[in-house]
Amino acid sequence: MYSAFGTKRNLLQQLMDIVIGGDDADVRVVDRPEPQAARQERDQRVQLAMFARGVARRIEATRPLDDILRSAAEVDVESAPSATTSNCGSDALPWAP
Repeated sequence: MYSAFGTKRNLLQQLMDIVIGGDDADVRVVDRPEPQAARQERDQRVQLAMFARGVARRIEATRPLDDILRSAAEVDVESAPSATTSNCGSDALPWAP
């Protein structure tokens, strides 16, 4: 595992990217079909509902990994979570710094 990823943080970050994006493609979340469909929707209520479903789905999917990242950071500073190293981009996560 370490020969492929180098560090625990890289391994966990790659896993987080796959969980958030749904695959290992180097595509930001905002550039994926679901967010693009929400962006093109003209009805603001439908648009907001689409956005909320997408965010809720990603939070639910990433929560266990976020717990792992935070736990790993307590014993290994190099494993500290960072949204800015993810291919999803900090602009894709409203809670990212």
